[in-house]
Amino acid sequence: MRVQLFYQSMTALLATTTSLVDQPRRPEKTTTLSISTPAGENSGNDEAACSPPRHPLRISPPNQPDPWPPPSELRCHTLPPGSPPDEYTSNPTPFGAILRGDRPVRTVAVSEQILAFVDQTPRAPLHVLVIPKRRIDSVRAGNFSNEVAESLHGAAMKVLQKHCPTSAETGDYILCYHVPPFNSVDHLHLHVLAPASQMAPLYRYGKYATETLWCVSDRHVRHRLHKGLPPVPSFFLGCYLF
Repeated sequence: MRVQLFYQSMTALLATTTSLVDQPRRPEKTTTLSISTPAGENSGNDEAACSPPRHPLRISPPNQPDPWPPPSELRCHTLPPGSPPDEYTSNPTPFGAILRGDRPVRTVAVSEQILAFVDQTPRAPLHVLVIPKRRIDSVRAGNFSNEVAESLHGAAMKVLQKHCPTSAETGDYILCYHVPPFNSVDHLHLHVLAPASQMAPLYRYGKYATETLWCVSDRHVRHRLHKGLPPVPSFFLGCYLF
């Protein structure tokens, strides 16, 4: 109970300071962060199935000459052929709506098992969520396997190498999962944030600080799964020493 009150207090503090932290110093020089849509995504023109909002995502221009994604509109995900009938319809989370094509996103990468898209509230110049299409509740879920973790990691690194290669080369990025009850959506998602050096301190050293009670790094999760251990320990004291 105390942990939840602490997290709620921290979240409220972040919310009250976001407007001050996230304001660009020179609004007139802001650029639009948009992601190109891979082949196989539909156009999203069917308004009955998908009505994308018409306000672009805007961030301050990066301080390094990394090749940011080319412009594209919001798209709706297309269900892969031969998908099990209940694979997406039984998923009540916002990510289930995205996978069914009911909610448009800026898609970065897509495969038969993985979908990567831009976070709707980015906390870094490049903030992407990589999710498995198969429903896995969280990093603590019993069906979160080493194979799934490696697939998400591989997709995340491809996103970094393509859209933020300098950060990928220098390690100026964060790959992390939030640990229940601090996850926002009950569908496993890997956060990809880069460059980490350009993140607001409240997010870099707060919400997305890894090896904490609320957040764990992709590296640590894969290390534990490789050793045959649960992705995240069931206890906190000393849990990140092994």
